[in-house]
Amino acid sequence: FDRAIRLDPDDAWAYGSRGLAYAMKGDYDSAIADYSQAIRLDPDDAWAYYNRGGAYYYKGDYRRARMDWEQALRIDPNYANARDGLELLRQMGYKTFNTK
Repeated sequence: FDRAIRLDPDDAWAYGSRGLAYAMKGDYDSAIADYSQAIRLDPDDAWAYYNRGGAYYYKGDYRRARMDWEQALRIDPNYANARDGLELLRQMGYKTFNTK
């Protein structure tokens, strides 16, 4: 993915994919940085918000995880994985909030 990003630094997909690779290795800070860049390039990418939320979740930053999963659902109200993430937080005692 590094090469794809060098060839096209405006490729949101490449950043998101590299972020996923980082997350799978447990490097959540790098994953968050890449998902954030993907979101800057494509602010309507529910997948990037969902995955960045997952990285925040694994870092223990449940507030930011919740915010990203809620944003993913605002973009795509049918995003089941984001809904499942919020349900997990509810079961842990965290409440969702509305940022209208």
